[in-house]
Amino acid sequence: YEGARELDPDDFWTRVFLSRLYRQAGQTEAAFETANTLQGIARTPRERSVALEEIGNVQSQQGKLASALEAYQESLSIARTLATDKTNAQAQRDLSISLNKIGDVRRQQGDLPSALKAYEESLAIRRTLAKDKTNAEAQRDLVVSLAQIGLAHRADGDEGAARAAFEEALSIAMPLAARAPEMVQYQEDVAWLKNLLAD
Repeated sequence: YEGARELDPDDFWTRVFLSRLYRQAGQTEAAFETANTLQGIARTPRERSVALEEIGNVQSQQGKLASALEAYQESLSIARTLATDKTNAQAQRDLSISLNKIGDVRRQQGDLPSALKAYEESLAIRRTLAKDKTNAEAQRDLVVSLAQIGLAHRADGDEGAARAAFEEALSIAMPLAARAPEMVQYQEDVAWLKNLLAD
């Protein structure tokens, strides 16, 4: 991806993936520098929203939660506008992701009511998208949202609500894993949820 960036410095998605790779490698300064350049080459509202989200992702990894939240909120504002088109599944999914990012930061900050509010709004969107049972991405998104809500309830001391969310997530994750045994992430989801229920 560094080579691709040299060949086409203005390719937006090359820089997005490069920023993500830097984060995965723990090179947060390089990731932040790369994410910051995205705002200068973003051409569409969706790209501007993604650019802000990437900045927030790096700041969150660096522990700069207040700055991450600010970037995520700007990204969310754009995502909400784009998602007014209810027929645009990508825009709906983008909005659900933005809401989850907000929820994640709020949960880390200990603001569990705000975290749950964001997670629940995201979950409502994902339930609608997941009505298409053939869409594995939508099904897994629903698993993730339910798990996040479960974690927030557990942190808030509501073990009953947490277990209900984890159990529903597992009921969706297990068929996914069975249908696609080659998908390591699906198998990891099942193991993770089982561990959460065992705690």
